[in-house]
Amino acid sequence: MGWLKSLGRKLTTLKQLSSRERWLFVGGFLGLIFVAIALPRLGLKSTQKILIKLPQTRYTVSDSEREKQVTQTAAMVKIAARYCQPFANCLKQSLILWQLLYLQRIESELRIGVRCDRGEFEAHAWVEYQGIALNEVREVREDFATFDRAIR
Repeated sequence: MGWLKSLGRKLTTLKQLSSRERWLFVGGFLGLIFVAIALPRLGLKSTQKILIKLPQTRYTVSDSEREKQVTQTAAMVKIAARYCQPFANCLKQSLILWQLLYLQRIESELRIGVRCDRGEFEAHAWVEYQGIALNEVREVREDFATFDRAIR
């Protein structure tokens, strides 16, 4: 019965979102599921090609409105990722954030970095908008060596 109350709370929270936030949340949620299935089967480049085939928005916005869109999009993908565990690793979240920004005609860069920590090889992915990592809480470039250019 506890799961029913939890579901009720989640639905109430979803209803409180604006229609734009709802669209971003649902897009993030469904996108993460799609990427979890497509990425291992098709690879990064083919998955990216599929993600950008959806039509972009047709309107342009001011710089201040664009920054609000970027922040809102990153927040909704982060929330959607909580509901998609264990499917939502950094690469999948970054791909969907990059895609949702692309669909809104907002240029961003998908970044992948690597490091060797205590003999263990690690890779990490994130999205940058105007040189700032969106789905990170710290300066990730200090921790990971990135490729010379963004992943296209």
